[in-house]
Amino acid sequence: MKLLLIAAEIPTAATIREVIADAGEDSEVYVVAPALEDSPLRFWVSDVDDAIAKAKTAQEETVAKLQDGGVSARGDVGEAEPLQAAEDALAVFPADKVLLLAHEDDERAYREDELDDARKRLNVPVEVRRVERTES
Repeated sequence: MKLLLIAAEIPTAATIREVIADAGEDSEVYVVAPALEDSPLRFWVSDVDDAIAKAKTAQEETVAKLQDGGVSARGDVGEAEPLQAAEDALAVFPADKVLLLAHEDDERAYREDELDDARKRLNVPVEVRRVERTES
């Protein structure tokens, strides 16, 4: 199976185990960490350096954890809007399923609230799992 993992945070060990179990043997995972912004102002003035750095760390650590678990994984940093990041990734990685790891409702970043539209926009099976924010 080809799984697209959109990770708003570095997943916990338990979440990584769940992803590995869901993906199954001989699976390939493409990890995209969106460069989320908490502030609409920062988003609109393209002040994204910190967000990109955090996303790069999240993507690299998530890929490393998956590889340590025996999963073929690679990844990239995505757009600040998670759904746009998913659409962009699907253009280069035609996944069988998309797993969105998104912040809890009261911890969402700017544009992260649009994830409810994922099933309509992505045209592949989508699962959304909520994760806690690890830093502000």
